[in-house]
Amino acid sequence: MKLNQLVAASNAAGQTSGKKRTHSILLYGPPKVGKTELAGTIAKIPDVENIYWFDLENGSDTLLDMLRRGKITEEQAAKITLFKVPDIRESPVAMETLLKAICTKAAVQICDEHGRVNCPVCLKAKGSFTPFSHTACTEKDFIVIDSLSQAAVSAMNMACRNQPVEFKPTWDEYGLQTKWLSDLLTTVQAAQYTNFLCITHDLLIEEEGKSDKCVPLCGTKAFSNTAAKYFGTVIYAEMKLKQHKAGSSTKYSTSTQTGSRLGIELEKEKDPDLSTVLINAGFFGGQRIDSPTTEEPVEKEVTTSTTPVEEAKPRFGASTK
Repeated sequence: MKLNQLVAASNAAGQTSGKKRTHSILLYGPPKVGKTELAGTIAKIPDVENIYWFDLENGSDTLLDMLRRGKITEEQAAKITLFKVPDIRESPVAMETLLKAICTKAAVQICDEHGRVNCPVCLKAKGSFTPFSHTACTEKDFIVIDSLSQAAVSAMNMACRNQPVEFKPTWDEYGLQTKWLSDLLTTVQAAQYTNFLCITHDLLIEEEGKSDKCVPLCGTKAFSNTAAKYFGTVIYAEMKLKQHKAGSSTKYSTSTQTGSRLGIELEKEKDPDLSTVLINAGFFGGQRIDSPTTEEPVEKEVTTSTTPVEEAKPRFGASTK
């Protein structure tokens, strides 16, 4: 396919339901800077039909608060199907659930009490289950993983299962953790059936002779340093002057990993909102709206006069700068 044909197909996919156009987003930053609330704004996109939210960190509390404060409506909240996955060391089910639900083509049943796929305890007790099928999702849906940092902890606990509390992980356990995270993020990167939004925390990497750098936290330091490659848009959220701010362009900051293959510049928004920038990027039926560019100032030709001019004296109280 020629590049111009790909552009035409991509533009058509943003406006035509017959063609798929999917995207993967990574949203990261320190704790309590508004990451979950920013992620929740995807519910405001009119063309988004379903959001399957894998809640590993009680992010549902933030979503409920958004509903109470009128940040999202009842209709928008109804788009969200919540899978609460209470993950602890003794029962590390989060990574197992993500791998079985997202990295396979099989439809699954996830129990409402433990967030486990085909949970034997709930099957025996005839508990309630919520169906999920990754392959049945469409370009008008989103899968949210909240969060990758907790998924990485779950993967390590899964690798250390049946070991005593004081057990120190070896290369084998770290290898399993990295393999499972890689399997998950490869599926996210492909975004074969639907859109993905993953939330995680940040990790400060110090390198000798170089400036410190913030990267998305995802398992080991080495894997975290390359995790951004799996995503089409990488957003960094932070607090600035007591306000929630976020950036997504490569020019946002030299100390963070950010960038967007859609050309999204979230830092130009007064109030960060994913629904606005994704629609403006031409997704979900929107018409692409590029950010206004500033024209380069034109230098005017200065003519010099031979007549001497008396130097103007500043008025009292006027600035001399």
